[in-house]
Amino acid sequence: MKALLASLLAIPPVLAVGITATISQGVEFSAGQWVALAGLMWLGSLPFAALGLALGFALPPQLTQPVSMLGVFGLAFLGGLFVPVEVMPKALAAIAVWLPSNRFAELGWSVAGEHAPPAAGIAVLAAWTLLFGGLAALSYRRAAAQR
Repeated sequence: MKALLASLLAIPPVLAVGITATISQGVEFSAGQWVALAGLMWLGSLPFAALGLALGFALPPQLTQPVSMLGVFGLAFLGGLFVPVEVMPKALAAIAVWLPSNRFAELGWSVAGEHAPPAAGIAVLAAWTLLFGGLAALSYRRAAAQR
């Protein structure tokens, strides 16, 4: 029930971002593209939600936020969100395409380019979701056992 409520609460900010993009940047998507973008962004956020749960269960409360922020910024940088993958050194570029941050951004790029997201990108996101979900479950079990 809490997850459904959280998902519903996320709708207004997503709408606000869409309206802002349309007004200030001239973004022109069809209604279908907006729906696809919202749905793909929601699904693409699953590995990051699972990572947050894993960190929340594994770390003391005072460390969870700083470690989460470092992780998010690290994934964003290495995933090519601050520097395009095309201009990264070859070793970093090879790593970037395997990170969930890069593949998450790819979902949005595919909607903007009016094509389906690549199956490889979906597979990478699914793998990270399973990995982080498994870590979250393990962390939860450990935290529950310590109580």
